[in-house]
Amino acid sequence: MAHLCISLSILVIFLPIGKTAAQVPPEQFVPVPDFAEYQPEFSQMMQAMIDEIGGREEEIGETGMEFVSYESVEADVRVYTTSLSVDEVREKYFGLLIEDLRAQGIPAEAIPQFKQFLEDEVIEAIESEPMASAEPDMLESYFREAGAETSMHWIECYRTLYPELQNKMNRTFLIEMDERRFQRRDTGDAPKEFTLIEVEVQQPYIDPVRCTVENGTAITYSVYRMVVVEE
Repeated sequence: MAHLCISLSILVIFLPIGKTAAQVPPEQFVPVPDFAEYQPEFSQMMQAMIDEIGGREEEIGETGMEFVSYESVEADVRVYTTSLSVDEVREKYFGLLIEDLRAQGIPAEAIPQFKQFLEDEVIEAIESEPMASAEPDMLESYFREAGAETSMHWIECYRTLYPELQNKMNRTFLIEMDERRFQRRDTGDAPKEFTLIEVEVQQPYIDPVRCTVENGTAITYSVYRMVVVEE
């Protein structure tokens, strides 16, 4: 665990001088994928789904054995696509994160420690998952109960593609970073709010705009503003 503590200390040192973590844009914690193409219609559909069914919930042990609950009150969702494989995207993200820290002046000898920190704490390993995650009727029922009427287009697309999806697996991984790691606090109290960045990478993926299964890679870059759930 010592190398992780060193890496975290390095990250705090190289945050922009004179700024608190809350003033640092999300892209400085996790860069947007400048190697991929932004998809506005796809992004709007994903944004609408998140707005309807809710974003993220977290329960975090911040103060000893006491857990603190958070929920997202704002979400910004952007979708990018690329012909690069999921493996190549993962390596690209390692490169982007290390390059950003180098640009801020991190010592060369700290790079291996930082890469290990990313491997252990930030960028997950690639896993395989079935693309047909649930029966269409079950998903439709869930969305209707949640009042997610504008998400019905996605459900109808999923229903259309379901026979094809039943025989497919996709390869996926997550990147997750939140500013709590780098907030400078005078006490051990949990923060009232923080920004959480989640990047989900999938290959192949469903394109809900054209209602097709695409063999490329989709990168969903989501930024959540998390606030404490008052008891």
